[in-house]
Amino acid sequence: MKLFFGLLLCSFVSLFAGDEYRNKTFTKYDNFFRSSFFIEDFSGSYFNDINFSESKARYSDFFYARCRKTNFYKTNLSNSEFRFSDCRGAIFRESILVKVWLWNGDYRGADFTNANLKDSIVFDWKIGFDGEEKTIVEGTNFEGVWGLTNIQKQYLRENGAINVPEDCDEKEESRKFKEKLDKINEELFIFYPLNRWAKGSFRLTKKAFKWLLDNLG
Repeated sequence: MKLFFGLLLCSFVSLFAGDEYRNKTFTKYDNFFRSSFFIEDFSGSYFNDINFSESKARYSDFFYARCRKTNFYKTNLSNSEFRFSDCRGAIFRESILVKVWLWNGDYRGADFTNANLKDSIVFDWKIGFDGEEKTIVEGTNFEGVWGLTNIQKQYLRENGAINVPEDCDEKEESRKFKEKLDKINEELFIFYPLNRWAKGSFRLTKKAFKWLLDNLG
């Protein structure tokens, strides 16, 4: 049920996220240190070597963003999306990555030391196992994470990660997860007309939207 409400609310994100940070190129001189964002659209942007540490960016969209060597130290990125993002060499030390979509992202050389990835989705993500591309996972929480391969799980256990899920039939896990998504998408279909109407006339402040998110479970 929580997943249903989460996806329902995410279907409204596009109504409130602006264009200020979408498909933009930022340099190391652009400082996001201790910034605060909520329902922001960073999709398609270049954040190479950016200081994004100790910030908040909940329910934000980093779809296809390039975040190589970006510093997300102690940043709250919960409920955000990083599908198809290039995060090679990025720093996620002590970051909150709860219920984040890391699907098909590249995290070779990234540092997740003591980060919290509880209930996140990592199907087809790329991590490095040795050398400069080694992904650091010391103390990283993987409780309830979907999509890890058994080989990745073995690597995580051997390199200090905690709460790594048990090995399983990878194809069966993928099938079960897609079944969940299909069911939710089917249930959400009735809200599409509302979404379309909302773009033209519905006005909901971020404060009210935040209240909904915080009080639906």
